[in-house]
This record gives sequence, structure tokens and C-alpha cells, in this order.
Amino acid sequence: MPYDAAEPYRITRKLPVRDNLPEYRIRSANESHERVVSEDGIEPVHASPMTENVTLRERIFGHGQRTKT
Repeated sequence: MPYDAAEPYRITRKLPVRDNLPEYRIRSANESHERVVSEDGIEPVHASPMTENVTLRERIFGHGQRTKT
């Protein structure tokens, strides 16, 4: 099955940085396997005006601030 870039994929795991770009495991609901993609190869499905100046990594994983438990 060929890769369909228009189909939405869900990030399942953040991987180590490679060539100065974070990499992610992604999965489509229509495929049984995961793919690996670098951050410059993905874009958010829905961007809100409040997050236009925030990187994809910050939108997904936050700003590195932990909440107290």
C-alpha cells in the first residue's frame, strides 16, 4: 500500500533527534504498521490561531513544564 500523505496519522512515540531534527513514529488507522518521519515531514491536522507561533514539538509535548501531582 503506498504512503498517502493526505491521510491523517497519529504520533505514537517521540524518537531521538537525527540530523538535528526530532523524529516520530506515526500510525494511520488504515494500516497495521508504524512509520518513522522527521519533524519537517509532518504538519498538524488542525492549527489554532493561539498556537501559530508554537513549534509542533511544543504543541504535542508542551513546553517542558511539569504539573505538580
